[in-house]
Amino acid sequence: MMSAVTDFHSEKLKSGIIIVSFAVLSSLLILAIAISTGTNLGQMIILQKSRYEYSATLQKPTGRDDYYKIDAGIGFALEKDSTVGLNADVLMQTEVSEYTDSVAWNAVRLGEHEIAISSNLARSSRLNIGDKLFSKHTVDDIMYEYTISQLLPFISSTNGIEEHAFSDGVIIMGYDSRYVDNISHYTMIFTEEPVSSSIFSRTDMPSNLIYREDVVGNIKRIIFPYFSTFALLSILITVIFAYLLSRTISHNFRRYIMLGFGKKKLDRSYRYLVTRSFLLSILITIAISLPALTLFSGNGLLDIVFLLFVVFLEAVALVISQHFLVLRIWRT
Repeated sequence: MMSAVTDFHSEKLKSGIIIVSFAVLSSLLILAIAISTGTNLGQMIILQKSRYEYSATLQKPTGRDDYYKIDAGIGFALEKDSTVGLNADVLMQTEVSEYTDSVAWNAVRLGEHEIAISSNLARSSRLNIGDKLFSKHTVDDIMYEYTISQLLPFISSTNGIEEHAFSDGVIIMGYDSRYVDNISHYTMIFTEEPVSSSIFSRTDMPSNLIYREDVVGNIKRIIFPYFSTFALLSILITVIFAYLLSRTISHNFRRYIMLGFGKKKLDRSYRYLVTRSFLLSILITIAISLPALTLFSGNGLLDIVFLLFVVFLEAVALVISQHFLVLRIWRT
């Protein structure tokens, strides 16, 4: 089989250009889909892992899976003298609440100067457990150090439902009585309790309800057009790749047909040559994509999923394209 493939005498320079061009286009496609849908997809995954029914706002905590949201806003920075803060959704644990796995991104109980940050924010800011963030306290105007004691799953917003409602990540801080006693605030709850439940008082009923399934559905509607477009582009460039590669050997392929070579042997050799070129292109794609995804996307395992998604579509498109292209050569 090896000699039969070699005997096609494909145009090496043209084949090389086709292989590299296909790899570059595939890499750009992977990077584009990661950047355009990574945040939404990561948000959807963590929401689907959660079990609460809806989020809402109250004045006082219920004692389970709820957080304070300080009206004045709390900002964190990487450096003590930095004038630019992290773009993060900041929540504060309450003094009484129990935090369960009903909310997949819940943090363990934190100390006053401890924080937990989402993994996506940690990656984009190159942070890890034990590192420090800095925040100027609204009450006494003093800059304090906060130690990162836990990394949370990928989460970009605690209740974002619009396409651009996400921040770069979430920061959860331990209970600080000075904020609660001196700054206006409200409570965010994440619960499966019905609104009519006895845990809510008549004077403090849930408001601003956002149902988890509605958020998931909204995210699906946002990312579906992107995935559909990228899937079609992936299939299209693969068909073009197979067609152009076939043209580099079609002349000799037809010559061997005229010389009486067997169909089965020629078809097998053709598929071997195209598949080998495809695999080489995929290796180049991986070599280009992984550093680019780390630099420009930073979605961790999700980036690998995007890469595998594109490679899978291209592999399927290649198998189908080969079948019809080799038939076309025989018929012409």
